[in-house]
Amino acid sequence: MTPTERRIRARPRLLALVRKIVEARMLCLDDVCGRHRGPAAVAGRHECWWHLRSMGWSYPEIGRLWGVHHTTVMEAVKGWTEVDDDG
Repeated sequence: MTPTERRIRARPRLLALVRKIVEARMLCLDDVCGRHRGPAAVAGRHECWWHLRSMGWSYPEIGRLWGVHHTTVMEAVKGWTEVDDDG
């Protein structure tokens, strides 16, 4: 179990959100919580970040939860929003 996965499992509402995204994308929790770089895992992770941001989480909070720099989260959310707007 990754450190990110441990932190997510400690928060039931967050775990429910991530599980919903993981199931919809036919991934496993480790794909989204880990450092996997496959397109499906990255898209799932970015979708999670986008949802957290839309729920009012700050970029630094999301970054700490996933163990990444907050600017990584900012670019991912920006990219996800652009994809969402196009689709």
